[in-house]
Amino acid sequence: MSKDTRDNYTSVAIDWQTAMKITQYKTMFFVGLFVTIAMVTCLPAFFHVIQIRSGVILHDPIVDSLPAYDLSIPVFLVLWSVISLSVLRAFQSPQQCILTVYAILFLLTLRYISVSLVALDPPARLIPLRDPLSNLTYGHKNYITKDLFFSGHTSSMFICFLLLNRKPEKIFALCATVAIAIFVLIQHVHYTIDVIAAPFFTYLAYRLSKKVTQLG
Repeated sequence: MSKDTRDNYTSVAIDWQTAMKITQYKTMFFVGLFVTIAMVTCLPAFFHVIQIRSGVILHDPIVDSLPAYDLSIPVFLVLWSVISLSVLRAFQSPQQCILTVYAILFLLTLRYISVSLVALDPPARLIPLRDPLSNLTYGHKNYITKDLFFSGHTSSMFICFLLLNRKPEKIFALCATVAIAIFVLIQHVHYTIDVIAAPFFTYLAYRLSKKVTQLG
């Protein structure tokens, strides 16, 4: 991509009509969107393989000391309120939208890799999360419980925090990240290391998306 063309959609605010006249933008946007959709489509098959393999049970003093409660409803409400806000903001700007697409793409890629390499069995006293929207990606009649390292719920909230630009919304997303991290530990669906590692992987995905889309 030439510097002049890149500057057309990275240095100044543009609308969707203008963005769709820039060939490089259209190519990057639709390629990223296609790959992201393809990766989401493959998640059920991936999770099926993950669920049937044997893994290691970690000794986690923090999770072991917590009482187990079903927090599926607050997790659902917090998660999808922040995601909905982030999607709304993404579609308000071509630059924000392409950054969001590639951030999701790289986050999915990192999670595919990490879950594949780190075989874990879930913590004791796990209470499955009941989320009719998230569970669509599992494509499994039973709950998926072995997609552990790193936490997808925590990383989803943290990527929203990184992507949102308005200060009140960033504060909301950061609070949601902390809340979700605590909720999944209380529900025993993740180990502490899954939650702690999530922001680091997420920040890497965000920086990669910024680099690839030439936004900084």
